Amino acid sequence: KQWYQRRVAITAGGHMFGIKHCVYHNCAMNGSNHLAESDRRAASLCPICLRKLQEALKFDLADRYGALVKFCEGSLTDSTTPLSEFADYGEWLKKALSFLESKQYKSQVGRRPR
Repeated sequence: KQWYQRRVAITAGGHMFGIKHCVYHNCAMNGSNHLAESDRRAASLCPICLRKLQEALKFDLADRYGALVKFCEGSLTDSTTPLSEFADYGEWLKKALSFLESKQYKSQVGRRPR
């Protein structure tokens, strides 16, 4: 039940910032007509919707991923140990953050969008 509520909250939050239902990827912004469709929806934004949110809120993606890594490691919670349920996501975030900080990425985009 909590997982469903989180996905609904993510989708509602996206709508608050002007993001419409996504038709491009498996994404938290996918529309759903019944519970089975809703259950298949991802818990995170696809790259297209993430970029839309980034444009709406003007946040730095590398800063955001860095904060999420800290959360996954347990340093933003009352826990003194990493949050095991977010271990895989934390590893993915570290790889994505490494790419965002790489010379290859910076040379392709010039500078990170803010």
